[in-house]
Amino acid sequence: MSVELLDDKRITEFIYSGLQDICKDSNLMTGFIQVLTNPQLYSHSIDTARFAMQIACVYDSNIDLLMVSKAGLLHDIGKVEIPVEILNKPGRLNDYEMSIMQTHPEKGYEILKKLGVDLELADTALNHHEKLSGNGYPRHTTHIAKIVQMITVADIFSALTELRSYKQPMHSSKAFEIMRGMDGLNQEFVDLLESRVIDEIDDYNARQLAKFYQRCIAIFDKVYEDLGGELEYSI
Repeated sequence: MSVELLDDKRITEFIYSGLQDICKDSNLMTGFIQVLTNPQLYSHSIDTARFAMQIACVYDSNIDLLMVSKAGLLHDIGKVEIPVEILNKPGRLNDYEMSIMQTHPEKGYEILKKLGVDLELADTALNHHEKLSGNGYPRHTTHIAKIVQMITVADIFSALTELRSYKQPMHSSKAFEIMRGMDGLNQEFVDLLESRVIDEIDDYNARQLAKFYQRCIAIFDKVYEDLGGELEYSI
């Protein structure tokens, strides 16, 4: 199942620009290739960027959509250091596995900090699981930038509505119902995202399986080719 949104063509252009910026930094691109070669992680990153930009373009016409795009694309980069047997486990994580999974924000922050990226991007990786109520992780902070709050809402909506190894995709109406009951989310951003949903497409190949992934790979290949390089990776 896929969620269709208003103005997705314009949003896709910003995702392309975000990928292009990532490719221009050879060190960052090397790190991002590890996201690229995990189909579920890459498509989740694309969708998180897409949903966050839908919120941003309504909330503030002056917001830097390119920054939001890159924040969405890079927010989960710390998961490349999570063991694949935990990341792709087909069932519920036990307490130990969850404790390992919950290290990915700090791992992402350290990866991006070492790569010398904009601190706003590193901050998004670190804080995208924090909540305004203070019951998030890893730092339990309530001081969360607006862009991070957008990424948090987009990240949760993406996770609920996508196919994963342990669950089927959820209909967007059910996802929004669940999110309204979540403590610590910016409910204005939840409402703004819901206002952008125009259709539900019953075709999960459009998202987590081959067709969507191949399209994402094609986008990345085209970006790198435009910069005069030839991307080498194995899948």
